[in-house]
Amino acid sequence: MEAARGAATRLPRERPSLSPLDAPRFTPLPSREIFEQSREAVRATGLDDIEVVLQEDQSVKLSVRGPLFFDIGEATLRPETRAFLDRIAVVLQRTDRQIQVIGHTDTFPISSERYPTNWELSAVRATTVARYLIERGSLAAGRFTVIGHSMYRPDLPNTSVENKARNRRVEIVITNTADQAAEWPDS
Repeated sequence: MEAARGAATRLPRERPSLSPLDAPRFTPLPSREIFEQSREAVRATGLDDIEVVLQEDQSVKLSVRGPLFFDIGEATLRPETRAFLDRIAVVLQRTDRQIQVIGHTDTFPISSERYPTNWELSAVRATTVARYLIERGSLAAGRFTVIGHSMYRPDLPNTSVENKARNRRVEIVITNTADQAAEWPDS
């Protein structure tokens, strides 16, 4: 009995408990409904220059262009876009899909201590949007992938001020793939 009391007992590793948002107790929204609710978020906030597309693979892509999210050379969210992101966070709460947040810049060179190149700026902008959605929606961070494409994937040639403004964008892609983060390894 004494030996048993002093011996270390190995208990099975507990799996972390999941919040209701990590383990949905609802029927996840189908692609068409995600698309419609995303379009309604754009209409409700009255913001211009946000494109919502239902893609062939049934993912939903929201492209927020120009200075809506950020001032030139900055990565601090503008106050007027927070209402839009709050509405998108609610849509994301109703789905178990993976989310990609992709930052793009124009070809205007940047060189500051904080953002030595457009790579850093695009990545930080995408991260800022992802963090905001995660915090506001109490979403699992593991559902998100953050990508910075810098100036290397423009929608339009960077030949005018207008085109450059349109190429500065953040895309939120609600994929057609459910998140598998709820499956924990046994290591």
